[in-house]
Amino acid sequence: MSKQIYNQGLEKAREAGFYGDAAHDYAIEYELAFDDAYAGAVKSSGKRLGAILSNPKVKGRERAALDLAIKSPAMSVDDVVSFVSENVRSGSSIAARMANEPSLGHEPPMVSDSSFNDIAAGVYGERKHR
Repeated sequence: MSKQIYNQGLEKAREAGFYGDAAHDYAIEYELAFDDAYAGAVKSSGKRLGAILSNPKVKGRERAALDLAIKSPAMSVDDVVSFVSENVRSGSSIAARMANEPSLGHEPPMVSDSSFNDIAAGVYGERKHR
């Protein structure tokens, strides 16, 4: 039971003229209705995001589609898909980008001593460390 929602229900019960057990019962019913509505909204939101991200028109643009869908909850699935497909340039898929990333722990190529001396000579104006 969420104390905040229960207290809101209790306040509304008192505004409606309920006190004692009647106010408590009203607050409980208010909280249950709130919980049901919240659960329904979460389920609906998940279905909406799934429909957007599974649409082939947003392939390669998933990040933009997700960002727009979250920031604009009133936009329909079709509107988000249409906007993203028409206005966001398609990038490579996440899997393709990950395949091109260097593996973790990969060492960058070492600079040879002679290359270092050439760089140092350019910076300091003379050859050092030979």
